Amino acid sequence: MMDFSPVSMEDFINTEAQIPQIDPVIIKGRQQNSLHRQLLDVWGEVDASLSIYDKWKKGKALKEDLLAQLDCVHNCCYTIYSDEKASDGIKWELKVAEWELYDFTLWDNFLQNNRKSVTLWFDEWCYDTNFEAI
Repeated sequence: MMDFSPVSMEDFINTEAQIPQIDPVIIKGRQQNSLHRQLLDVWGEVDASLSIYDKWKKGKALKEDLLAQLDCVHNCCYTIYSDEKASDGIKWELKVAEWELYDFTLWDNFLQNNRKSVTLWFDEWCYDTNFEAI
């Protein structure tokens, strides 16, 4: 599982992404999908994470459940970070969005995000995709 210790955004962005504890063959298989499909996978895991986060806040889920789901988010993000067809720009944007999610759900919410603002970047890939740009 990923180390979810608090870290600054700058450090998170400038640190190599943690390699997930999943079979590299699975990562290569996911990289066969288009970047858009990979980002939709991330979006789905983020959506599931926020559902568990809401349950956790109400005492209806354990923090371990949230951490396990956030680990799934990171696994999907890592697929993109390690994919040579993904641009440096998209990797940077994804790292910022991933950090914001962790900061909102686990840490001190430094940027004062809310549920809508923390999902905005991910939602754009699901609902507002400009297919000409990808």
